[in-house]
Amino acid sequence: MGRRAKPSLASLMETMGPPISSQPWSPQFTAQTLEVLPVGLSSGALFWMKPMHADSLRVGLPPSATPADVVLDVMKWYPLTPVVVHSTSWRHEAGRIILTYGPRARPAPPLVAGARRSCGDGGAVRLEGGPRRVPARAFSRTGLSAERASRWGILPAYHGWQGELARTSPEVEQAILAAMGADSDVPPPQQRPNLPDEPCWHAPERAWGWAIQLYALRSKESWGVGDFADLRRFARFSRGVGASAILLNPLGAQTPTLPYQPSPYYSSTRRFRNVVYLRPEDVEGAERVDLAGERAAARALNAQRLIDYSQVFRLKSQALEKIFRAAPAPNGLATFVKRQGAALHEFASFNVRCEHHGPAWRDWPDAAEEPDAERIAFHEWQQFHVDRQMARASRE
Repeated sequence: MGRRAKPSLASLMETMGPPISSQPWSPQFTAQTLEVLPVGLSSGALFWMKPMHADSLRVGLPPSATPADVVLDVMKWYPLTPVVVHSTSWRHEAGRIILTYGPRARPAPPLVAGARRSCGDGGAVRLEGGPRRVPARAFSRTGLSAERASRWGILPAYHGWQGELARTSPEVEQAILAAMGADSDVPPPQQRPNLPDEPCWHAPERAWGWAIQLYALRSKESWGVGDFADLRRFARFSRGVGASAILLNPLGAQTPTLPYQPSPYYSSTRRFRNVVYLRPEDVEGAERVDLAGERAAARALNAQRLIDYSQVFRLKSQALEKIFRAAPAPNGLATFVKRQGAALHEFASFNVRCEHHGPAWRDWPDAAEEPDAERIAFHEWQQFHVDRQMARASRE
């Protein structure tokens, strides 16, 4: 059997069909910017790929993979939609691929090049063997098809919280498709619920409520910041004047470190709540200890226009630790801890580690010691009382 002849440009274009576009092409492309993967056929034709295709092709390959490796190792199953371009000259200079195009170029159906390859001058890749068609279903089995993901409503890119554009990687697309149970190329038709002819339910009368920042809801009894006792009192007043709701600022927990994080919008977690909103005197067992010193110092903070969160946290922590050490476990604590499960235990353990190593957990030592069990119990106990005081306020 003789060696297969290299395809000529004429035979390639005949396979691809007649050219349908005479739009001029820019003579220069920067591989780094446009992520062009040039694959030179011995006929003089080139494949170049869209950036999204180029990103997808690199999946599973080492960082050192060259464009030749990417194309030759992955193109055999990836149905690209390349553009075949008649190149009259091309060369490689200092990381730039300089191309001078002829007048003919057209989009092509999915193609891959034949079996063998050899490296040519200037960093180009020459492929031996003629082009062949690859059915699109050959790629759908991998679950990485951007077209399939798009049909299922997965965005190809999104903007991060700092405004940067992030592409949805093929791995993420595959994970989302799997989570959606997308076992077909096309999603099922949308199912619209059967709506009754009657109008939606309307309240018998207009309702209204308050939007408040709890930390600013200070009273004479506050410990320098508005708390759940103040909220309970305000809820009782609101019910008396006919309000139906109270909208609060976020109450997410902060790390138990100084300086204390003042922003309610920068919590360490939203799963649990901020202990600075506790009223120490309302904690079960507070009558067993003397809190006069902490109470007086904390109430003096009410005269300040700005809230001193670090001082509030320090004074309340001292008071709460006194109560925790002196008072027996309150009724319902064990049930609460069991109901919250591993999430509460992990949160409390995280807080104990913050007390030892600071809030920047990425800087913690790799072999950090196990947190103290009693300190873990203290942070779980605080969350129990947060939950209890919030429930009392909501019942008003």
